Amino acid sequence: MHVFATVCRWLGRLLILFSVYVLVCAFFYPQGIQFLNPVACPDTLELDNARYSPPSQPDNERLELVCTSRDASESAARSIGLIVVGSIAVGLALLYVAERRSHPRARVPTGPPLR
Repeated sequence: MHVFATVCRWLGRLLILFSVYVLVCAFFYPQGIQFLNPVACPDTLELDNARYSPPSQPDNERLELVCTSRDASESAARSIGLIVVGSIAVGLALLYVAERRSHPRARVPTGPPLR
């Protein structure tokens, strides 16, 4: 039982650290999260920290994480946000399970009722 709690605890910690890593890389170093291309971007696009201008909109001068190629670009904020929030949620759930497994419920010994 303690092995299961230890594994859950470490997996939870790793998932929370992974979400922080993805968030930092999304802003400053998009090459660090290129392994998320199949999950975050459509088939022919890849993650990049570039200028994004939606079609039929004026040029937008802010930088953001986009899925881009020579021909098209689309924002990757929603998919990266879902990856970050999902890994935090699963990590916290694993930490909760580990805490519940490592501290079993206390039981009252059988005997006369206390008043």
